[in-house]
This record gives sequence, C-alpha cells and structure tokens, in this order.
Amino acid sequence: MGCNESRKPNKISFDDVVTQKLQRLFDKLKNRYSSTANTDHLCPEAFEYLTDGRPELGVKLYDFMLKHSTTKKVDFENFIPIVEILIEEPSSYHLQGYRALDKMEIFFLISIQRIDITDEDFKQSKVSYLEALQFLQDVEFISYKSGLALHSRQQSDEQVARSVLQAVYPSSSGSVDWWSLVLFFKQLLPHLTEQVKTYYQQLFLSSNPKIIPNHHILLSTQQYIYLSLGNAYLKSSSYVNLLWSNAQFGWNFESLFKQLMSFDGPTLLLLKFEGNDNQSIIGAFNKKKWIDVGTYQGNEECYLFQLTPQFKVFAVQRFKRQFASENDADTQNYAYLHYFDDKIVDINSYAPSGLGFGGANKKFRLWIDSLDMQKRSYVTPEDETYKKGSLINPVIKEYQLTYMEIWAINKEQDALSTQLLVEKAGYLESHYLRSQMRVHKEIISLMKDNLQMENKPDDSTAKRPSEGIRMSRKDKILDMVDSTVQPNYQHNARVTSTSLAKSRQFGSKSYIKQEEVIGAESGFANTVLVRGSAPIEPKEIDEFGFKNTQLIRGSYQE
Repeated sequence: MGCNESRKPNKISFDDVVTQKLQRLFDKLKNRYSSTANTDHLCPEAFEYLTDGRPELGVKLYDFMLKHSTTKKVDFENFIPIVEILIEEPSSYHLQGYRALDKMEIFFLISIQRIDITDEDFKQSKVSYLEALQFLQDVEFISYKSGLALHSRQQSDEQVARSVLQAVYPSSSGSVDWWSLVLFFKQLLPHLTEQVKTYYQQLFLSSNPKIIPNHHILLSTQQYIYLSLGNAYLKSSSYVNLLWSNAQFGWNFESLFKQLMSFDGPTLLLLKFEGNDNQSIIGAFNKKKWIDVGTYQGNEECYLFQLTPQFKVFAVQRFKRQFASENDADTQNYAYLHYFDDKIVDINSYAPSGLGFGGANKKFRLWIDSLDMQKRSYVTPEDETYKKGSLINPVIKEYQLTYMEIWAINKEQDALSTQLLVEKAGYLESHYLRSQMRVHKEIISLMKDNLQMENKPDDSTAKRPSEGIRMSRKDKILDMVDSTVQPNYQHNARVTSTSLAKSRQFGSKSYIKQEEVIGAESGFANTVLVRGSAPIEPKEIDEFGFKNTQLIRGSYQE
C-alpha cells in the first residue's frame, strides 16, 4: 500500500489557486532554514515548525512523505500528493493505494508510524496500548488546533485518553488488532475523519479556527473534544452557552424547567454524583426541543454518557426482536420532562414531576426529581432504551447529586443555508398544492362513477367495475391524500395532552389505540388515523368513507 508504483500518471486534482498557495507555503518552510534555503526540498525541522505545539507529529508527517517520495527527499513534487490525500476526496487521490482508506485511517497510520508495512502485514498488524494512547493524544492536538476547544490555552492531561482505552485494552501492556481498533474509534468518534480533514486544510491553507469562549466546571477540553467528535450538533455548533447550573440558580427545579422550555434547540446535561469518597461525572444529550407533556419525548439521537471515571457512551439500542415482547413499547422512552407543584393546576398530576431519560413505569434510567434534586435524583444500570451499563462508578452505593449544568447548543445559519431552506419550502408547498389538485380530481372522478352507476338502468349485460377495482381506487386515493400532508406534521389541536398512543393486542392483530379527542362524538368522522399503525378494514371504508378523516403522516411508523 502506498508504494511508488501506485501513482497515477495524470495531473493532481488541485486547481491553480490552491497549488500556488501550497507553493508559497513550501517556499516559506524551505527558506526558513539555511540547510534547505538553496535546495528544492524540506527538512524535518520545517514540519516541526509547521505543527507548532506538537513537533513529534510534524516529524511523523515528514517521515510519511519521505517514505512515499520517488526522489528520496521531500520536494514539491512529492509534497503535493501527500497533502492531497489529507485534504481531498479519495476519488482524486494521486496515490491510488490509499483510496480504500478514509482520513481517520490515514492519520492513524501516520500517528503510529506504520508507513512501511505490506498489504499482508497491514491486515495482521497489532497496535500496542502506548501507540493507541499516542494516537489519541494526536487526535486531541489536531482537534484543539482546528477549533474544538473550550479554552484558549491547551491543557495537558492524558487521563481522559486512558479512560477511553479502558474499553478495549485490559491492561497497559496489551495489544489490539489494527482493524478492530479502527472500528472502535469509528463507532466512538464518527466525526474524526471530518476533523482530520479540517485540521490539515487549516494547516496547509492557513485558515484560522474559532475557539468557543466558554468555561465548563464539569467538562475539560479533552472531554469536550471526544464528545464533539461523537456528536455532529456539538461539533458544528458556532457557540455553546450555559443555560442553567445550580451555581447560578440554586437547586431550584422551576428555574431549570423554565430555562429548558425557553430554548429551542439541542441541550447537553452534565451531572456530578458523589458518595462513598468517590465521584462520577455523567451526562445526557437531547437533540429535540423540550416540551412538557407528561410523557416521553425526544428521538433516537438522544444518548447518555459517562465522563469519569471512564469515558463511555450509552446510545440507543438499535435492535428489533424477531418476536414481539411486552417490553417493546419501552424501547422508545428517550427523554422525559414534566413539572407541577401545589400552586399549579395540572391535568397530568399523576405523571412524575422531574426530568429523566430512559426507563419505564415511572422508573427511569436517569432521573432528576423536582422535589429534591440532590437527594431524590438517581440512576439505574439498565433499561430497554439505552445500552446497558453503570452510569456511575459501581463502588458508589449511596450517593447524591452535588453539581449540575445544562448547556444550550446553538448553530448560526448563513445566508446561503437560509436561502436553500426557503427554496426547499417553496418547492414543498408547490408540490403539496399540485398533489391536492390531483386528489380532488380523483375524488370527483370516483363520485361521478358512483352517480353514473346509480342512474344507469339495471342491465345484466352492462359492464360494472368490480368491488375490488373500486376498493383499489379508494386505497390509491388514501395514499395520495397521505402524500399531500405537509412533512413532519404531527400536531392536532383537538388531541388531549395524553398524546402518545399505546399499543394493544386484539386477537392476532396489533393495533394502536386511537387518541382521545376533546368533545369527540361517537362515529368515524372525528377519528384521528395513524398511518402505518392501525390497519383499517375494507368494510369500514365502505360504510363510512373517508370524507372527514384526518391522516397523520410519519407518526409512530417503524
């Protein structure tokens, strides 16, 4: 892999502007040192200068370029192809041997200096604990340099990286297959490939990163980096603001509730539990806006995590049972928020008052109680929604919540993104109107057919459409009506606050209970149908029709 004979004979993919910018950088680095000022190549010191703050990473990059050089030196002709595989897409790589690797894998090879392995050895190679630790320290460095930082000064702490490796290395003297380790990092840090590209674009093309000017009490820069590399919303956020903390508001759940309800965006919760002379810092993420409905909310992008004593993520369990189970209804209990006190008349007073994630039957995986946030809050080791595992240190038997922060994750939209959203909304609106016209035409056509059949004399020789054909036309119209409903429309003002449908079994068929409607009369006219959940018998369509039926697209679909 990466051998010299794998080079493409055709031209490098960079345009003239990028090539000229890289030429100026190359000349600057070459002329900086007297040993290379009058030559056509770079020295290792130039790369140490380039990766200011971590010179050993610069030397690794120099060795990587030198290994793939056709002239046994890092001149401009051999400098360009390596830059290309670090900042361009794989399809344009000059070195074809690297097309099967993404940028995280290439950076991994550079970091652990596996630059001289053959294809056979590459698949069987082992990575020691110290090599993996070195890689994570390099990841922390490039992430900090490319903008994933909470402070303007980089902090040196390898404890977070060691806590990450505890999941795959039983001891500091062990080793793991290269490919197994790659899969682990890809699962834990899915946005690392993008961050590697961002770093090298800034390194070679001189773009300045933006540092988020915030101070977390519970979150270090290293922990923030690993969280961001696993969370697209946090990584792409233009700024992160402290929404609530007990240091600012005290242990007052009403203030926490008001702050959450006032923010329309993703939120990150950080909590510290202490007990038995130990402590654990854990957290949770909710992508959706918080609402007070007395039932579960959120979506599959919610997750829980532990920061100390070990960095672990408890994502939503993405599995389906082959056979239905009574616990299946509890696999979507992502997040929960409800608040009431003696001064509030609450129609959902039967629902627990507080904030939670996961669990079922009023027993949550993570729970913050509104009555006593410190002593009545708790965590449990497993539930049906999130991956199993202890959120806090298992040695802590008796604990209480001692500190809590909630951070608002914001993202500014530029003018281009706003214009694209406007254009998309216009297209969807026009598509909706055109589809509505088609539905009306089909309904009128169907009504005409019925009138013609009623007015026709009873002639045994006359051809009449069969009942099956008529039913298929009605089914087609129902599908067309469903397709005209505006995207993501899941709200009905008549529906009571008990809005989540509960599944029930009737004989051999599975149905979703119809939602109760305020002032609803008996009959089919005021029923809210949930597409994909409650199958409708053909005879019901014949008897009642579909005149006043309201369809909700996308609700409760598998």
